[in-house]
Amino acid sequence: MEKTLLISGEKEPFLWALMRILGKSGNDRINIRFPASEKDFDEEVAAGTPEKTVILINTSGNTPELVNKWVWRKLRLNEKKIGKDKSGLPVIVLGPRDKFLETPEGKVFRDFPQHHKYITKPLNLYRFLLDISHVYPINPHSLCVIQGDAPGLLIGALEHDLANILQKFDFDGSDEEVGERFHRIEIDLENYLRLKKNSKKLAKIRKEVKILKDEILKRRGNIWQ
Repeated sequence: MEKTLLISGEKEPFLWALMRILGKSGNDRINIRFPASEKDFDEEVAAGTPEKTVILINTSGNTPELVNKWVWRKLRLNEKKIGKDKSGLPVIVLGPRDKFLETPEGKVFRDFPQHHKYITKPLNLYRFLLDISHVYPINPHSLCVIQGDAPGLLIGALEHDLANILQKFDFDGSDEEVGERFHRIEIDLENYLRLKKNSKKLAKIRKEVKILKDEILKRRGNIWQ
């Protein structure tokens, strides 16, 4: 099937070189579109066919910021303006390092790889062409599941989960089980700290988690020895 590659993000020399290679590869099944502005991008998205359109976002260091802009604000959370079918367009992100996948913005790339691909640069051209063919639009009925992973929505969910965590925590089970439960809370805390900008709320949640850790030590001893 012919695919249209709709390109956004940072316009660096690597991207121009990649486009020249694709243009000279003789692959007439990929139609490259390079919108000159955000308005042009919106118009290209509106005119595209979900089954034939792939969004390509190039980044060179500020990957979470650009994913927030192009994946979330322009697509996944923009269904009222562009419709559910266009909000679910498949996305490929080119970035400089693997650590992006550990961030809240990288969660959907880990959990829903059939719709989201994150590729580190320099890339393998053969694998890249396969990825273009093997990403698919999100079923409109499933879009709400992925929207729940939006970083902005994660803040509220994490804040709710971490508030009064001592009263919610299950102290029963083996040391390994209790330690694993607390480790998951630490991961949630790290995600919350990356997302939240309000210093007072950050300090409050940190304090909640510290109180829980102190209580585990009080009840169970040092299970992390």
